[in-house]
Amino acid sequence: AQRGCVAVSLPRILIVDDYYARDASFREQLCQQCGLADTMVDHLDGPVNNAGEYLAKAVFCSGQRDTGGQRVNDPDVVFEHIEKAWPPDKHSRPWAMVLLDVHFVSGTIVSGTIRGAQCAGQSGDERFGEELHKQIKTRYPNLPVVLLTDKHENELTESGEAVYLSKADLMTGDPARARAYLENKLLEQGRLDPEQTKHVLRLPDNVIALNPLTIQAFRWAKQFAAYDTPILILGETGVGKEAYANYIVKMSPRSSAMPVNCA
Repeated sequence: AQRGCVAVSLPRILIVDDYYARDASFREQLCQQCGLADTMVDHLDGPVNNAGEYLAKAVFCSGQRDTGGQRVNDPDVVFEHIEKAWPPDKHSRPWAMVLLDVHFVSGTIVSGTIRGAQCAGQSGDERFGEELHKQIKTRYPNLPVVLLTDKHENELTESGEAVYLSKADLMTGDPARARAYLENKLLEQGRLDPEQTKHVLRLPDNVIALNPLTIQAFRWAKQFAAYDTPILILGETGVGKEAYANYIVKMSPRSSAMPVNCA
């Protein structure tokens, strides 16, 4: 992917959700809200126009197959998508994260509905996402998986090792808030290389962040930048206090930063 003449390394997110995978209008809405580039799994290595404007490449997978008038929940459909972009030779960039819906709808296909072919659902649909989550973690233990839920973030509770992301908070109608929410989850849970981390954090070109503590400090700076409160940055000479200050200004409504030498 290119941004002008500078290469942009976009993270790859696999979104396993029968709702978004089958409905182009809702998929487009989600991509616009979160800054995602809707990409076919067979074209993940291709360029993206204006790549710097996007948070990540997103591939949508229904996790289902249609056969004989029935819609069937099928883990193999998901595994095929995972392995197309993450082949055994590991030459391609792996997935940064999988977003996996909890509740799927399968069963006899009913045609003629407003949004095309639908089905009424059947027993086991409400557990398919959680069961698939266990299978993915068994088969790909190093692949981050985040479960999608209709609950808001403040309604979620810890559930074993599962990590959740709220679809309700992604579709708030506020693109900046939705993108920031997905950015934070990607930084917390995603498998990112240094280039991708720099892109997600929107670090300036003169900043190199490889140490996890440095990345955490920039994450805090990005989080605090959203609030109009004074920020005191302490540190010895040469640790990058001015770089953090300039980054906070860049990521906030503040107009400018003025360094003052107190020596």
